Amino acid sequence: KRITVRINLNNYGYIKSIEVMQSSHDAALDHSVVRAVYKAAPFAMPNDPNTRKQARVFTASFTSN
Repeated sequence: KRITVRINLNNYGYIKSIEVMQSSHDAALDHSVVRAVYKAAPFAMPNDPNTRKQARVFTASFTSN
């Protein structure tokens, strides 16, 4: 099973939003991934303002057997 999420951060690496882009079709697994991403925050952000702006939105995929 695979889930893909889009993560939107603020300038300090805290999560503004998480959107499930591709569900695993297992609600418990999807919820678990979203919770884990929230627990991983805050994320380290680059010092360069242009690079930081680019790093604020990204996607991540997770796979479960």
